[in-house]
Amino acid sequence: MMSSPRGLFQPQSQSQPHVAALRRILRLLAGFQLLLMSCTWPLWLNSQHFPAVPLWSLPSIPEQAPVVISGLFSLACLLLIFRTTRSISDVTSPSAFAVWLPSLILCSGLLIGCCNQHCLQAWHVFFLWAVASCLIRDPEHQLRALRQLPACVYVCSGLSRLSLQPDAGPTGMILGQLTGFLPVDLQPQEATFRLFCHAAAWGELSVGLLLLVRGPVGRVGVCAAMLLHVALLVSLGPIGLNHSPAVLLWNVSFLLLLPLLFREPVQKPVAMASSGSALGRGVVVQAAWSCLLWCTSLGGLVGLSDNWPSWQLYSPRPEQWQLWIDRQYSGRVPYPFAASVSGTAVDGMVAVRLDMASLRQTGSPLYPEDRFQLALIRRILAELPQQMRFRVRIDEPEDWRWWRRRVREVVDHESLKREPAGN
Repeated sequence: MMSSPRGLFQPQSQSQPHVAALRRILRLLAGFQLLLMSCTWPLWLNSQHFPAVPLWSLPSIPEQAPVVISGLFSLACLLLIFRTTRSISDVTSPSAFAVWLPSLILCSGLLIGCCNQHCLQAWHVFFLWAVASCLIRDPEHQLRALRQLPACVYVCSGLSRLSLQPDAGPTGMILGQLTGFLPVDLQPQEATFRLFCHAAAWGELSVGLLLLVRGPVGRVGVCAAMLLHVALLVSLGPIGLNHSPAVLLWNVSFLLLLPLLFREPVQKPVAMASSGSALGRGVVVQAAWSCLLWCTSLGGLVGLSDNWPSWQLYSPRPEQWQLWIDRQYSGRVPYPFAASVSGTAVDGMVAVRLDMASLRQTGSPLYPEDRFQLALIRRILAELPQQMRFRVRIDEPEDWRWWRRRVREVVDHESLKREPAGN
């Protein structure tokens, strides 16, 4: 009789603990995916007319297409949550179910990002990586691969926070809020505070590396990672900076995910395995998944992949484009950016706050890619008089030394046209 493939929906008896852990992990991530989408629902339904910028130059996309795709993706997430709670014997065709549902989630999730790259939120990409691990048919190898995902987040996030002046960036803002809870006599001096900021980046990097180690050292990494998210919740929560609910949910999801991921022990990888055996195939697929994860994530540090999918939230690494226009034309800025024009003029010019418009209209920060910000700026300028005086200030990292930054300006339409669109 033909043997059924091992996997999340039809495990062998010796893999039952790992299958149960994988079920809980995917259910948790799917639940938080839906919660985070509900917090940023205008982004997925495009209800506030914030410009949707495709990832590539695509043909004209019907206005309702992203809404339909988002609905299909949400339905697939619900199926993942409720179908995996049923017993194995209740699944009519486990092998088919184990293939088409993850494939549906991956295809629809990626298609949303293709229609609007603003949807490539870090938590969305994190969930897609977790679903992609279902391609690894062996539960033990799948669990081992999934444990690399948060480790990769901490390593790449820590590397992206390396800066010559970390206290002037997001790290300084978060640590400044935390140290602000201390009594006045315990407030650190400027030099000490800068040292804390440097240590925070290296500490986050160290946490990621600890998660890659087995045994007691790895458990120390889990505890350190959970303390990190507790600190972020305190700093960014209601008693701190009162940040977006999506940011708080993202940190809560890690607090619940880490114990599930690292609870069940996994055996040491078998040194010799036939490439034709099930174990050999599991090793090969896991290696391919891990290589793709780390290469695309580390590639973001040198601009080879996008910043959010490379785990660079609240990092000084991403590019920042600022649009300044002649104050007399501020009343002609198109919707939805009109409400985000700064009231303070500098040299007769006011800033159009793209980041503020994104938070107001979509509930999420501005996608931190130069091509996305350039596309928005071009659309705004297209609605304004050509003879209007404007300035685009570009703050960007050096190509291979992201901890060093350069600032340049574009002041005319011809120069702006020469900027690479990237899509």
